[in-house]
Amino acid sequence: MIKRIGVFSVFLFFTTIGQLQATFSFEENEALPIVYFNIVVNAGSANDPKDKLGLTNMTYQMLLRGTQKRSKVEFDEALDNIGGRLGVDVRTEGTVFRGAVLSENLKPFLDLVYEALTSPRFAAVETAKIKKEIESEILDNRSNDKYLATYHFQRFFYSGHPYANPIVGTLSGIKKITALDMVEHFANTMGGSNLAFFGTGLADESILKEWFTLLSEKLVALHPEALTADDLIVKKAPMPHAGRRLLLVNKPGATQSQILLGGIGPTPETNGYYALELANHSFGGASFQARLMQELRVKRGWTYGAYSSFQYGQQPRHYALYFFPKTADTRPAIELAISLFEDYLKKGISAEEFSFSKSALVNNAPFNYDTAKKRVENATTEHLTLLPRGYFKNYAGNIDDVKSGSVTEALQGFFNPGNLTAVVVGDAAKLKKELTKISGFSEIEVKDYRQE
Repeated sequence: MIKRIGVFSVFLFFTTIGQLQATFSFEENEALPIVYFNIVVNAGSANDPKDKLGLTNMTYQMLLRGTQKRSKVEFDEALDNIGGRLGVDVRTEGTVFRGAVLSENLKPFLDLVYEALTSPRFAAVETAKIKKEIESEILDNRSNDKYLATYHFQRFFYSGHPYANPIVGTLSGIKKITALDMVEHFANTMGGSNLAFFGTGLADESILKEWFTLLSEKLVALHPEALTADDLIVKKAPMPHAGRRLLLVNKPGATQSQILLGGIGPTPETNGYYALELANHSFGGASFQARLMQELRVKRGWTYGAYSSFQYGQQPRHYALYFFPKTADTRPAIELAISLFEDYLKKGISAEEFSFSKSALVNNAPFNYDTAKKRVENATTEHLTLLPRGYFKNYAGNIDDVKSGSVTEALQGFFNPGNLTAVVVGDAAKLKKELTKISGFSEIEVKDYRQE
């Protein structure tokens, strides 16, 4: 399929590799003499073994640390010599290799990417280095209270589900991972039928398509027993939690609390999904006009920021309210946030809020796909999280179709304020007694912030 749009064209192909169609999409763009592309592997931290959390991240980071032909230093020098950039972004549901190079150096760059993805070295010296680096990263993250709140919410909310797996892993998991584990994981997950390509720039699409086909066929030959994308997607939905539950992550001496409060969120298939998106923007979106920001920050000064958001995923993820008051304001801030949420679900959205939020979302939506590089990232996210194709491009139109009367119905039909999971990172000695007084949270689990 080819669609001419100004000075660029979009090419979308499905290349048959083995028993699965490998997605290839390239948008020709003459604006700059550069080529950007994402090579997507349908394996992420959700595919980690339970006793070796962090295996996917370590494995795919190692692909950029030397090949059978070159050491890491030699490989990095070869990239530098042609002005190429190659990075890796491991996510919960997949891994993205991002490449960028001047158009005139595309051929040698593709050769290097091919080498990295088909013949990694997994050298012992690099394995030892990356273990130390990841362990240091995990320890450093413990000094970031916002990270701790996100980490422990993920572990607590999704307990027993693959979404609970932290991308970088855990100290206990990293210690168990060997070079052989990474070689086997690479062979199991890096199959030719488990790839997708999304790119843009000044280049001949046929060259990139031929290269991607050769790469996919090579990986099929190297790993004929590799899992397919269908094998690797998250098939099990997280179990929703009944009632109100609170995890207090004890960080002695903390003078501020980091709070996440939420439950199972909607998906694009949820009835009234775009009405819920509009309602979320009004309640806790990135605007000083949002109710949560007005009540917690503007009127009371309890927190510098207060937001709410949904997460995307192959299965339903969570929605969450996020704010970070002083220790003394933690209990009243949580009580007010819950009260605001309950009132919002009961009474719905005002005409003024509806008009403001719809206008803001519709007007801002084009900025999500106004450059070719953004469109590559959008296609990557849609592919990995199984969002409908064109989700970002069609977002404004879907929001514009929302009728004011449908918002309250959607809110009341989906959310149940009686089922809430809360994670509070703060000083337990000062917080626990106060938090037990919040309606519905009489039973509180406490853990040390260093626990995995």
